Amino acid sequence: MKKWKSVCILGIASLLVLAGCKANATKETTTTKDNVEHYPIKIENFTSSDSAKKWQKKEVTFEASPHRVVANTQGTAEMLLHLGLESKIVGVAALYGGVDSTVKKEFESLPVLSKEYVGKELVLGATPDLVIGRAGLFANEDWGVGTVSSLNDAGVQTYVQRTSIPKATYTDLYLDIKDLGKVFNIEKKAASWIKELKQKEQSLKQSVESVKKEKSYAYIWGVDGENVTIYSGADDTYITDTLSKIKLSNAFAKSTGEITKESLVAKNPDVLLIPYYDGGSNNQQTLTALYSNKALQTVNAIKNQQVFFIDYNEFWSYGYRILEGTEKLAKEIYPEQFKN
Repeated sequence: MKKWKSVCILGIASLLVLAGCKANATKETTTTKDNVEHYPIKIENFTSSDSAKKWQKKEVTFEASPHRVVANTQGTAEMLLHLGLESKIVGVAALYGGVDSTVKKEFESLPVLSKEYVGKELVLGATPDLVIGRAGLFANEDWGVGTVSSLNDAGVQTYVQRTSIPKATYTDLYLDIKDLGKVFNIEKKAASWIKELKQKEQSLKQSVESVKKEKSYAYIWGVDGENVTIYSGADDTYITDTLSKIKLSNAFAKSTGEITKESLVAKNPDVLLIPYYDGGSNNQQTLTALYSNKALQTVNAIKNQQVFFIDYNEFWSYGYRILEGTEKLAKEIYPEQFKN
């Protein structure tokens, strides 16, 4: 009797194992079939022939999902992690700020090619089949991953974030995520995340809905004694468009070339924004030097103490975290709008 019980138990166990194997095989077959039916796919992206200065549209064909991806900034890697692509990332660079807490655990397991900007040699050493990220870093420089054409010639595909191209708007973030959904055959996941981000965008706009008057702003990129480095942000239209959602307008949106202190005084912005990053200047020292600068005492932002620090990684990674950074800034500029 015991023998028969043992045989029955073994038989049932075998059936369960076989059922499990069959289920896994069915899942793998379905996944393979989905991939076969999905690829090849074509998307519109960009290329540049002069080290990331002038960009042209380019059609890119993917015959299969990339398996070895290098992200040229921290923010790009965070975006890929949000899409569940941790296993495909073989390198990340430019770690200039705190990591998004929702993907921090996954991020800490990624191979870091460089904590600063990474060069082409290190990138190719990771044997990627795709390099993705910020447009300005696709350059044949010590700090660049190589131009799009040079990487393509080396057999590596590229994806330049739309958000980092001049004339981009906030909507390009959704197009980037949609493109990545197609490239990696995860379109449902991408669509779900886009829906979530659109809700956050709407909530952000509603939070300042009662603010009637726009405020002008300018970027301060550095302070050294009486010397002040002013950045126009004219090409960073993605950031400009996002900040407009909280009623901020770039005072130098149409400016090119060097911006002097005299120009800053003449524009008289209501708000000054200072990017900060790991390894950068001391924020308090920068603030003290700026407020005591004799040449700027008539500027509204100085008179009204409307100088704010913004996280470089949240804004200049050209990704989804700009919403987080913009919301934090809105709470500082319009505290009365967030009392409830």
